[in-house]
Amino acid sequence: MLSDALRPLTDALEIQETATRLLGEHLDVRAVNYGLVETLDGVDHYVIDRAYVAPGRRSTVGRWPITDFPGFTTVMHAGETMAVHDVANDPNLMPRDKAGLASTQTPAFVMAPLVKNGQPTAMLCAVEDRPRKWTNAEIALVQEVAERTWAAVERASAEMALREAEQRLQVLMEGIPQLVWGAVEDGRWTWASPQWTAFTGQEERDSHGWGWLDAVHPDDRERAQEAWANAVERGEFQTDYRVCHASEDRYRWFQTRATPVRDALGAIIEWLGTSTDVDDLRELQERQRVLVGELQHRTRNLLGVVRTMANRTGDTSDDFPDFRVRFQDRLEALARVQGLLSRLSDDDRVAFDELIETELKAMDNSDGQVTLDGPRGIRLRSSTVQMLGMALHELATNAVKYGALSKPDARLVVRWHMDPPDRRGRPWLRIDWRESGVRMPPAGVAKLGTGQGRELIEGALPYQLSAETSFELGPDGVHCAIAIPVSASNVQAESSHA
Repeated sequence: MLSDALRPLTDALEIQETATRLLGEHLDVRAVNYGLVETLDGVDHYVIDRAYVAPGRRSTVGRWPITDFPGFTTVMHAGETMAVHDVANDPNLMPRDKAGLASTQTPAFVMAPLVKNGQPTAMLCAVEDRPRKWTNAEIALVQEVAERTWAAVERASAEMALREAEQRLQVLMEGIPQLVWGAVEDGRWTWASPQWTAFTGQEERDSHGWGWLDAVHPDDRERAQEAWANAVERGEFQTDYRVCHASEDRYRWFQTRATPVRDALGAIIEWLGTSTDVDDLRELQERQRVLVGELQHRTRNLLGVVRTMANRTGDTSDDFPDFRVRFQDRLEALARVQGLLSRLSDDDRVAFDELIETELKAMDNSDGQVTLDGPRGIRLRSSTVQMLGMALHELATNAVKYGALSKPDARLVVRWHMDPPDRRGRPWLRIDWRESGVRMPPAGVAKLGTGQGRELIEGALPYQLSAETSFELGPDGVHCAIAIPVSASNVQAESSHA
């Protein structure tokens, strides 16, 4: 009868209430208490949360310090059932025990303590409100009900703890971004989290066994299975593979890890795994690899430019102080160009108007002497910017030293425009540099017409950039024309500069 009543119950307090009621009604007693032994503020107590109390009788629910019953300590630790027929006249009870029992109006009782792992953990006590001669059968029944109640309470508590743990695990699994799953040791899945279903569009039951491989990229399936073949020996499962993202209709890279869950003997009972989306990270790493390669390439090229620039500056310098001034000036121009390039994002480009403005601003030209006329936003290839920037620097330097920017009444006009694409589909940027109002002395003419700047314009630009150039020295100043092919995708001219 008791077992049948307790079996369907899952709440520990409900089990205590049912067990004490059935026992109390069967024995026809005033009350039956089921209490746990707990430490409160450093003192052990009997904690009674549920009890059977006959109609019209005083409740015994509460917390009772064990120190109020010092004579019970030995009995409790020994786990011996204690039956007292008449508290007032029992010679084995200590006066303090009798006083404590009198305060609870307990003339007779049967107490069955439960000792687990050497410590008292609970007790079941049948209480009568008058002296009573307890039979051996009644004493044995109290002891049996105590054991069964404790077992049922422990079972319910364990099941409740398991349910709560499962709920916490479910909340955790549903709250983390990773795809979580369980598998047996050969890689066959036994369950998958809702994230897996949401990401792949695969039903949870369809992921069981080897079904999860259907969501893995065909080229990665063999590698995933090979990783499982070695997992037991290594003690972990670890690999990367691509998983189909249903909403994006594409595969994304995942880093997948699993560790074994073992029983008390060390045997693997399950593998618990997570799959973490690392697609953005891999893309970032690839971009970083490309950027490092580009940086190395640009560094080698830049060193080559500096070496060539040093050699040619040395060839045209009169002495070391002259070389130092010229070389430092050209290094600063090169640094300005590199500064423009370094501020660009991946898809951005330096516009020609930025390049010419940066160079002329560095020369600190006087207002009113320079006219810039052309559309903004004509974007240049990065490979073009460096060479063209150095050519503009040579023109500007000579203008400051010998040309239009060295004479207060002289003028410099720089115009540029885009020509339609040629037969090869290449638009051309045409630049016209024209100085006026300059009377160039023979010495200046000689330097301007035979130096590194002219060599760069007439030799390097056509060779490296497929440019078309002309350089003329007239009685009124320099006239230089440069035409450079640009990419059609780089043409984003906005409006006239002037």
